[in-house]
Amino acid sequence: MFILFTNMYEEFKNLLRELRIKKGIKKRELAQKAGITDMYMYVIESPDRKQLPSDDIIRRLAHALADNEVEEAQILKQLLSAKALARIPEEAKDSIEIEKIEKTIPPESMPVEFIERLKKDLKDKDIDEIADKSGINREILNDVIQYKKILSRKDVISLATVLNQPVYDYLIIANFIPDSVKKLIKHNKISALLRSLEELSNNDLDALIDGIINIIEAYKRKTRDRRKHKSSGKRFPEKE
Repeated sequence: MFILFTNMYEEFKNLLRELRIKKGIKKRELAQKAGITDMYMYVIESPDRKQLPSDDIIRRLAHALADNEVEEAQILKQLLSAKALARIPEEAKDSIEIEKIEKTIPPESMPVEFIERLKKDLKDKDIDEIADKSGINREILNDVIQYKKILSRKDVISLATVLNQPVYDYLIIANFIPDSVKKLIKHNKISALLRSLEELSNNDLDALIDGIINIIEAYKRKTRDRRKHKSSGKRFPEKE
């Protein structure tokens, strides 16, 4: 059973270990390639030791793990981003502005608020079981949590369903719901109606959201057109 780490230090170490295992490299071999001792390699990868390597050692690790310069740059960015997050004190996490955290995160990732919520909901869960039930590959799910992959709207719906979380909450923090629909959801009666529809299948719910968004956008366009005609003194053409 693979349990997700929640501590920021452990997430960095988890990322480093995943990269190493993915390459089929043992700790001792990576230590030799990076020019560090076996003991230090153990320390920086051990979840029990709250010690992070210097940026210089991270660069050497990235070079040792990569097959080419492009991959080296990608790995380096991932490790440095994870290190930056690990430096945030656990007790101060909730008070830190998300915008500041996002500056350390690669652009090809889900929103920080969504990932933080997902990690919290996945705490002590069996990721293999969650991946199997949601239909999302385990490696992809792990990459998402490490800010390396983006989920589709349908995947977000599936995750929320499997984790027994409100679907619309997940979609909102994942930035899949436009502001116009968010305003609609804030209305108590509409909110209750939408939440009751969460019993639909994932495909039907995904299609329903498309329909809601299209209807609202069409209404907004028509309203804008009416205002333009009114301001110009022209009569708005009515539908026959």
